[in-house]
Amino acid sequence: MKTRGAALVTATGLVLLCGCVPGAVREADSLAEQVDRRVTLSRLQHWATQSVAAYNNHVMKAAGPSYYRSPGRVRLPSRQIPDRVRYCFSEPLADVSFHLDASGRADCVVLCWGLKGLYIGPPTCRISQEQWYIRQVKPGIYTYFQYK
Repeated sequence: MKTRGAALVTATGLVLLCGCVPGAVREADSLAEQVDRRVTLSRLQHWATQSVAAYNNHVMKAAGPSYYRSPGRVRLPSRQIPDRVRYCFSEPLADVSFHLDASGRADCVVLCWGLKGLYIGPPTCRISQEQWYIRQVKPGIYTYFQYK
């Protein structure tokens, strides 16, 4: 970040007045760091990529619609969610679901904690802007925060 008078300009060009970080940016940016400390993002990405393949190859079935705040569309079966995923953040998960593309195929897994969460898919996964704030952490992994 560069300081310019009373404003800060981040690497993405977002201007922050008085040094304050907007809530959505702060929440989403800290989420990936906190999850990475508990379980590595690469381990989560490996599990998510395998889950997406199992769903798309009809090996795994959805367990119903996702939580209403989740950007995912269909929930993963509870038995398919390992404890390292359930407890990868200090707050309990509200939803673990598949994000579906326009054709109905899963392109990634969504870990949702109410208004914030992670999209985790293979490195080729691209997520378009759906929430108020979204940030790519590494190829195939994005944090988001929905602002209402």
